[in-house]
Amino acid sequence: DHKGISLIEARLNSLNKNIKTSIDLQIQQKIFDTLKADSSYLRPDFSLNVLIDLSKEEIISNVFIDRQDNPFDDSYMPLKDSIFEFGSVFKPFTVYSAFKNNKITLNDYFNVDEPVFIGQKLVQDFPKNSQIPFQVKDILKKSSNRGAVLISRMLDCQKEFKKDLENIGLLNSTSIGFDLNSINPDINNFRGSYCDTIPYGYGLSVSPIQLLNAYGKIITGRVDFSATIEKKDYQKKNIFNNYSNTVNKLLFYANDIEDDLYRNFLVAGKTGTTDKIIGDDTFQNVAYISYFPFNDPKYLSLTFMQNPKEKYGPFMTAGNTVKPVFFNILKKIYMDLDLTILNIKGTDI
Repeated sequence: DHKGISLIEARLNSLNKNIKTSIDLQIQQKIFDTLKADSSYLRPDFSLNVLIDLSKEEIISNVFIDRQDNPFDDSYMPLKDSIFEFGSVFKPFTVYSAFKNNKITLNDYFNVDEPVFIGQKLVQDFPKNSQIPFQVKDILKKSSNRGAVLISRMLDCQKEFKKDLENIGLLNSTSIGFDLNSINPDINNFRGSYCDTIPYGYGLSVSPIQLLNAYGKIITGRVDFSATIEKKDYQKKNIFNNYSNTVNKLLFYANDIEDDLYRNFLVAGKTGTTDKIIGDDTFQNVAYISYFPFNDPKYLSLTFMQNPKEKYGPFMTAGNTVKPVFFNILKKIYMDLDLTILNIKGTDI
């Protein structure tokens, strides 16, 4: 209710000392207004947008709009207190691990038109893919579940893939500062082998802050990346390597959208749509991870909605909900951001 007694403020009232948070109130208010307008049309149960300054490792905006009939209490912070299966936003982690362990190259092809099974379950792609084998860039752009599974099967699940997931922080709780820690992740094996389901975003439920920190690590190359709401006095430079550079180029290519801001700010990103089943009801959770500029990332954002009832396109997907919402947000805040970061380099992969 914007009275300063909920979420972060409520949790910090117990600290008997002066504090300085990293939240930029001007930017956060603009994001709130934009997210509220889109939420009024899309009608999700709740919506979330988080914006992080990567060089300072600061959370500069954390907006949560609750539209449920029975809303969370004032101290509930979805950023750290909720866990979700985020769907296809996990596919870049699979690609990252495969590159890191020298299992794939950009020139490799994968036959995603052939059936792929996890046990007796057929892995589906939607929409169905073409007869042409996919390269890695196509697997990300077309968001092929089968392609993600085929890539992951080139990895040793326990010694390579699991180790990489642990190193980027997806298997452990994390802090957002001021002694506030995220809920523990949950490995859910009911969908089949998690070695096959995690690669395309099922079987592992994590908090939004864990997801954001994991992206922060792989896109900046800084293995100690950890975003908090504490104001920092330092700035860190990105430490790139071949696989982080490659993933960033791929996610710029895969993020293609007919919006001028996509190329103006070199926005990379990945959408994720997951089915949620409660009783006899099935609905979608939609997520969009975005960051820019892809060649030297400075800002990272997550836009998430649970159970939107409307959409901006023909299908109920993240691409027709939270992705356009983020670009609406970016249109409102880009003048408040550090625009000296843009250094346009070649975008071919």
